[in-house]
Amino acid sequence: SLSWSLEQSAPEIDMPEREMDHVNISRPSTTACAKKRLYEFAQQLQWDLVADECRANPWAAKYVGEVDGTTALHLAVMSRANPAYRDSESRSERCAPLSLIEQLVIASPEAAIIRCADKKYTPLAYACLVVDKDYGMEDSANMIRTILQHAPHSAMVFTDEGFSALDVHIISYSRLHQHKEEVFSSTGRSATVVLRTLLKECPGLAEARPYGDRTRGPIELLYRCNLNEFKIASGQDITMAPKQTKQRTATCSVASVLSDWWAWSWTLLMLQAASHRSRDFACEDESACSVVHEATRIVGCPVPILSLLIDRFPDQVRQRGPLEWRHNCALHEVCSWPTDDIRLDGDPVIRKRKAKAI
Repeated sequence: SLSWSLEQSAPEIDMPEREMDHVNISRPSTTACAKKRLYEFAQQLQWDLVADECRANPWAAKYVGEVDGTTALHLAVMSRANPAYRDSESRSERCAPLSLIEQLVIASPEAAIIRCADKKYTPLAYACLVVDKDYGMEDSANMIRTILQHAPHSAMVFTDEGFSALDVHIISYSRLHQHKEEVFSSTGRSATVVLRTLLKECPGLAEARPYGDRTRGPIELLYRCNLNEFKIASGQDITMAPKQTKQRTATCSVASVLSDWWAWSWTLLMLQAASHRSRDFACEDESACSVVHEATRIVGCPVPILSLLIDRFPDQVRQRGPLEWRHNCALHEVCSWPTDDIRLDGDPVIRKRKAKAI
C-alpha cells in the first residue's frame, strides 16, 4: 500500500502563533538584512509592505526562511488557505491579495519550485491542499492558475514521497469528502474546478510516473483513497455478504447516481487529460476520447474502475485505438501488462489485477 505523506489532519500553517485580535505589525529593525526584510513582512502578514518591498527589491522574493524553508510566496498562499485567517472578520488584512501572489511569482519564479523543510510542499502544493470543508475551491483554482501562468515548471516538482500537487489535492479532498456526492464550493462551482485547472495547465499530471522502485499515478491514488466506495459502486465489495452488498448498493449515493459522484467525475477527467488530444477538458461528453482504452493503458488499472468504465461505455471495448496505439483493442492493452519478474519484480497486485481485467 502507498504510504501517504499527509497526516490524519491537514498540515498546520507554518506561521508564528498570534492572537486573532492582536497582531504585532512592528516594522523589522533597520539593521535587518535587506534580503530578509520582505520575508519578515510576510511572516507578520504585512502584505502592503511585502508588495512595496517586492517592487523595490524583487530579488528578495526568493529568500528562503531558515527555520521552515518557506518563502514569502509560501506564506502568502497559506494565508489564503488558513481557516483562522480566512474566516475572521479581518480577512482582508490577514489574507494576502491574489495580486500579491502574482507579484511574488513574477518577481521570483524560482520561489515556486522551492519545497518547505517539513512536508516538502511547494507553494502550488499548498494552493491545492484542501484544509477543511469550507475551503473555497474557486479561490484555490485562482491561485493555481496564477502560479502556473508564471511558473509552469512548478507543476512537476514532487515531494520526497513522489507526490505531485495534484496528488496532494486528491489525498486532502478525499479525506474530507468520502461517502459524499458532488460537493460545491461557496461560489457554486463544482468540486472539479481545481482538478480542471491543473489538468488544463499541465495535462501530463494525469499520467502515471516512475518513482523509485514503484509507480505513482493519480488514478491509482484516487482509487486507494476511496477504495470502499469504488468497490461498492462496481458491486465488488468483498467485505460483505452478497445480500448485504445489494442492500447497501441500493442506498449508496455513489452507486445510485454515478455521474453525481465527484470521484467518478475526477476519474473521467484524468483519463481525458491523459489522452493528450486536447487541452480543453470542459466538455461534458466523456466519450470524446476512449476512456476505456486510456484506462487499459495504465498498467494494473484498478479493476473496479475498469469495470465501471466498461459498464458505462460498452461500445469502446470493441473499438480499436488510434494509430499511435497500434490499433489495439482494450483487451490487447490489458494482455500487454508486464508481470514478469525482471520488469515489475513479479508484483502480485499487477498479476492479480491483470487476470481479473482480462
